[in-house]
Amino acid sequence: MGLSKVRLAEIMVEPYTIDKNEHLSTALDIIDKQKTRRLVVTNDGALYGVLTLRGLMKTLGEKRKATVPPSSLHVSACVSKNFETVEPDTSVKRAKELLCSGMEMLVCMEGEDVVGYVSPRQVLEAYQKYDKRAGKVEDAMIAPYAVSPKDRLVHARRIMIDNDVGRLPVLEGGELVGILTERDVANAMRTFKELVPTHQQENRIRLMLVEDAMSRAVVSFKEDEPLDEVSKVLLERRFGGAPVMNSKDELVGMLNRRTILNVL
Repeated sequence: MGLSKVRLAEIMVEPYTIDKNEHLSTALDIIDKQKTRRLVVTNDGALYGVLTLRGLMKTLGEKRKATVPPSSLHVSACVSKNFETVEPDTSVKRAKELLCSGMEMLVCMEGEDVVGYVSPRQVLEAYQKYDKRAGKVEDAMIAPYAVSPKDRLVHARRIMIDNDVGRLPVLEGGELVGILTERDVANAMRTFKELVPTHQQENRIRLMLVEDAMSRAVVSFKEDEPLDEVSKVLLERRFGGAPVMNSKDELVGMLNRRTILNVL
């Protein structure tokens, strides 16, 4: 069966849902437990919006919410409307077009009922199975925004938000020593708010460094590696993206599922 015949009903996954009046701490618990980046938000059982790690990271780091713990913030504070509702009979190619236009995710509906969702991961898996393409990593990589271990975490968070990226490579003396993801930032912000006394948070949050939250176990790829092989590794290991290095082990780019979809 060719990709043109594949419909979302065959690749959509069961959504994890949460009510808009639940606390953000509950949302973070679900995201961590289920190893997901997105939740479908409901209001009295009806579709209300979506919640993403990017949205959580933004909300937890906002100055006006700086002293409010996640257990006191509601999901409604960071709900996104940047999604599209689609029917399960929608083609994978149409799903790719919608996701590449900037949609966070696609919510599959049958009448008023949410029956599944589709993210870049599911669409990329379909391309891997039915329509592999030739090409190299350099064809899909984007410019990297690097930080150092001693940079302030709030500075790294701002880079992510301003440039709409979900991960930053961490360099020390030109060497790749780690990676910082929006999940790392969100979890660090949550822990900080829960452990540091409220009256000290506004000043102490600026003392948090990238090295306090980053992951040192980082996987990278070479710019001349086959794109289909690298895509397979990303999917199998559940990596959202990874740094790209040249033959001299110098950082030259970043790769993620969405940038790969953009060139398919």
